[in-house]
Amino acid sequence: MRSAAVLGFVGAGGIGAEINLSMRLFEYGQVTTLLAAFVILVLCVDAFSRTLRGRFRRNAVHGSGVLRDMVELRPVRRGRPILWALLLVAAFGQAGFGALFAPQALPHLGRFAAQLFPPDVSPAFLASILGPLWQTVAISVIGTALGMLLGGALAVPSTASLMFDPEAAVRPVRALLYAGARLTLALLRSIPELIWVLLCILAVGLGPFAGVLALGLHTAGVLGKLYAESLEEVPPDAVQELRGIGASGLQRILWAAWPQARETLASYTLLRWEHNLRASTVVGLAGGGGLGLALYNAVQLGFYDRASTLVVVVFLLVSVTDALAHRLRRRPAAETAPDSPLTLVAEAG
Repeated sequence: MRSAAVLGFVGAGGIGAEINLSMRLFEYGQVTTLLAAFVILVLCVDAFSRTLRGRFRRNAVHGSGVLRDMVELRPVRRGRPILWALLLVAAFGQAGFGALFAPQALPHLGRFAAQLFPPDVSPAFLASILGPLWQTVAISVIGTALGMLLGGALAVPSTASLMFDPEAAVRPVRALLYAGARLTLALLRSIPELIWVLLCILAVGLGPFAGVLALGLHTAGVLGKLYAESLEEVPPDAVQELRGIGASGLQRILWAAWPQARETLASYTLLRWEHNLRASTVVGLAGGGGLGLALYNAVQLGFYDRASTLVVVVFLLVSVTDALAHRLRRRPAAETAPDSPLTLVAEAG
């Protein structure tokens, strides 16, 4: 859903195209309304997806009972496949698949593909892309680091098992802090990177700094949610031991939740860095610097042989990064978690 809005910024239609048009016309009030509508749409899709996943999990647990209920409710649900089929047909029509049947569609695609080959591999051009290549890597690394710091700060108040004591009454201040942190994370991850970079360009101007801010803000929303869920899913025994001796929430995070969740958190961070390396090319298309900006300029000027070279460079860069991140994830942890957090608390004095 978020990617559909991103594609709209480069001419694919949808709400992304409307936001792009409003920004070009300096109608920032319309931009705010469209962004709010898009965030609400994404949150509704997230809620619908969670509901379906919950039903699938319940079906897997209660297989025989669900099968009996499906047999009993079959007359009520008989029309649902027809409804889904009609919606699918309408979606295909709205997505513009009819353009493939135009007489000039296939010849135009053939002419465009012919212009991409052979790629431009002249030494002068290859030397000119070293700067954008390094800039793309820097944007992805610093953007991920910014998102990790901001997301980690928001993940702590977003962790229900650390904010609320199941044996005590709910504190209004903690409840408001928890709700505010969760809402902030949802807002940050609901807005795609390309929309963030356009907003950051308006705030700080064109260049890699806008790309770093865009990646950092969106990454904070994604990693903050993943961090909070990872901390909530750790085995509760160690946390309960520290709670029983009166440890604070910060102590429970440092000595109980973190040792058990750190490998999962590191894996999520590396996966997000892989994504951000690809996303840094996308934000560059809107003026965020790096290889994306060079690719945009090559396409706009009709240098399709250079564009194909840049696409190959992006592919090689992402492949090398994927292999590096995969190797880092498989590297065994240098330290092991203690058997009991009470020992660490005693050693900490």
